[in-house]
Amino acid sequence: MRKDEAVLFFKNISIGRGGSSTLHMQGDDTTPRGSYRIISKSISSQYKLFIGLNYPTDEHAELALDENKITPVQYNAIVRANKLGLNPPDTTPLGGAIGIHGIGDGDLAIHRQFNWTHGCVALENDQIIEPSSDSM
Repeated sequence: MRKDEAVLFFKNISIGRGGSSTLHMQGDDTTPRGSYRIISKSISSQYKLFIGLNYPTDEHAELALDENKITPVQYNAIVRANKLGLNPPDTTPLGGAIGIHGIGDGDLAIHRQFNWTHGCVALENDQIIEPSSDSM
């Protein structure tokens, strides 16, 4: 995305084994739906490149608070981190460390046939490197 415009589309992505969800909970292997900011990029031996996203967002935290899945203290910690542009805490029931990454040394055939992540979006290695190389 560039602002509100989609500039790249990818085929053969994988998401969480549990599919997508409005509210990802730690350990449920779903990929949370929503709009995110990129908050980190790191070369990863496991995933080739990991692009960290600001999950949980304020919207996810509000929904979780309304559903009594997190406490007001946890909600405030998430909102505070997002306001400061920091990684939201990943120690709440919402989990964290959600991102977009490659498959590293993983099996390309499995990647193309199955959703296999714990909540991230996985792209093929050449997909994750090429669009990101000019912005790193």
